Amino acid sequence: MRTSRVRLPLVTWALALAVSLVPTMLPRPALVQGIVSAVIALQGCLAGVVAGVAVRRSLWAARVWTRCRGPLAVASVAALVAATFAGHSRSTALRTTMGLAPAPWADTLIGLAIAVALSLAVVAVVQGGVRLGRRTARSRRLRTAVVAPLLAVAATAGLVPATVPSAQAATTPTVNLARLDAKGRQFLGGTPTAAGIARITGHPASTPTRLYVGLRSAPSATARADLAVGELERSGGFDRRAVVLVLPTGSGWVDPAGIASVEYLLGGDVASVAVQYADTPSWIAYLRGTGDARRTARALIEAVHDRVERRPAGRRPQVLVFGESLGALAGLTAEPRAADLTSRTDGGLWVGVPAPARARAAQVVASPSGRRQSVLVHRDDPVAAWSAPLLSHPTPYWHRPWAPVLSFWEATADLASAYWTPDGYGHRYSREMVDAWRTAIGGPTLGADRLDDVRDAVGTLGAEG
Repeated sequence: MRTSRVRLPLVTWALALAVSLVPTMLPRPALVQGIVSAVIALQGCLAGVVAGVAVRRSLWAARVWTRCRGPLAVASVAALVAATFAGHSRSTALRTTMGLAPAPWADTLIGLAIAVALSLAVVAVVQGGVRLGRRTARSRRLRTAVVAPLLAVAATAGLVPATVPSAQAATTPTVNLARLDAKGRQFLGGTPTAAGIARITGHPASTPTRLYVGLRSAPSATARADLAVGELERSGGFDRRAVVLVLPTGSGWVDPAGIASVEYLLGGDVASVAVQYADTPSWIAYLRGTGDARRTARALIEAVHDRVERRPAGRRPQVLVFGESLGALAGLTAEPRAADLTSRTDGGLWVGVPAPARARAAQVVASPSGRRQSVLVHRDDPVAAWSAPLLSHPTPYWHRPWAPVLSFWEATADLASAYWTPDGYGHRYSREMVDAWRTAIGGPTLGADRLDDVRDAVGTLGAEG
């Protein structure tokens, strides 16, 4: 190896790539591993570029680097090889714990190849852009050829208005089913029949009511909540044994296992209403801010609570709330105090609670009325462990060795693998929600002889979304 050709960014790139190859909480599919490793390796390369500038400006540092770059290059290659074997071993251990087959070596090598190819491609594009920028700066003709189209695009940007619902459509007093997106139609289409519930439970049942208020059904969170109450009135939902307030994920998805569990337990005598607050993946909705989610959760809980309170004491249904992932964060942080939330509902189920709401979930459970609040969080659920503070310090929910910046990206990598697990691991919940709902309902449901049948029926629904 000619050490004179070894550059510091190459060494830090290799070391960062090596560290990224060992999974933390969950095994990673080859594609996910490759993309995540490329991102981490590129950050290592960038750190090397910055450090290289500092080294060149210091005579002492330059001499040290000249003497050490050979051994460092060898060490980085050795670390990369060792990490490949360690990552494969760790992935196999995680998979076998979940009842899966050991990790194939092909997946490990494919993930490594994807990481190397992606990171090299990005470096090549950046270097090409830098060269083009330098040539453009020196040539008036090139500046005109490059800058003019950009100015034309900027001048026309924003002149085409986005398509939005008209005021008349937004204030329609009933839900327009044609406006529902795929998540809303999926929720409504999964309603079990009375016969199907009776077959599983062994008892007479009724067909549950499911309602979905889409994001474009009304112009504000309050208006959508009022629309939800109106739909419950029209459908006779307040005459059911329970009304379930569903706080969906950021995409508007509702976990079918979470709703089917309570429908089976109560023999179908349930009306569930979901109100959408966003239509993007949860991570995008989270980055945009949780204000809309929290306002929607607060408006729905308060609107239904106020309507139930106006009914005669003997004709009030149980008011239950179900939130999963970003929906759980929205519901748990919708009120200024935990007592405000629990006083407006008769029970709740919070599943896969994100790290920023974990403390509030514990507060809700510990409150005087918290005995009817159930919280389900897997120890290996990355949604429940990831948080921005991991960049600078360890958090109570990160159960692996911590390192600055690196642990944040490791947790981010696990987020990408959150659904690539069997039910009962990662961010996938199903069978365990049956028993959690029994706690939230707080009354007799089914005998033990039928609970396994209900768990099996719910388990077949899976948890994808």
